[in-house]
Amino acid sequence: MLIIGGALWTTTYIYYIFLSIMAQNIGKKTKVAYLRAILNQEIAWFDQVNPSELSTRLTEECQSIQRAL
Repeated sequence: MLIIGGALWTTTYIYYIFLSIMAQNIGKKTKVAYLRAILNQEIAWFDQVNPSELSTRLTEECQSIQRAL
C-alpha cells in the first residue's frame, strides 16, 4: 500500500506540474494576443478607454484564465 500511495502521489505531483506549465504558456499567449488586439484598434478607441485601466484589465483577465485552467 505504501508503494502504491507513493506512486500515486508522484504521478499526481507530475500531473499538477504539467498543468501549471500549460496554464502559464496559455496565459502568455493570451497576453500577447490581447495586446496585439489592443494595438490594432483605431485611434478613436483609445480616446474612449482609460489607458491605466487597460493594463489592469489585461492582467486580471489573463490571471483569471490561468486560474480556470
